[in-house]
Amino acid sequence: MLAFGSNTGDSKEKLGQALTQCRKLIMVCKMSPVLETEPVGIISPPFHNQIVTGTTDMSLEELEISIKQIERDLGRLREHDQTQVSIDIDILKYDQQVLHDNDWRREYVKTLISLL
Repeated sequence: MLAFGSNTGDSKEKLGQALTQCRKLIMVCKMSPVLETEPVGIISPPFHNQIVTGTTDMSLEELEISIKQIERDLGRLREHDQTQVSIDIDILKYDQQVLHDNDWRREYVKTLISLL
């Protein structure tokens, strides 16, 4: 299960580009609708978020490396201004392994999962 987020002016477009790239890594099973949410922990424009489920033959490490490359390709600069996030992709669940525990408690993640 992947969580996508972006808060740039073209955030919906960035989500689409990220999903297109991730389809090269995973076979998508379900996608939530895109949801506009308020930022958590930073002062910034609203985010657009989406949850996607799928399957892959990649190991967790291979998937993480590939996803971070997609983020870089789409303009993610972690060492700079964190109030503008061109794209953020987090692996919430891989097989039965739950990752990013804090994200699972966020209301928008709960909402998006319920909409799958």
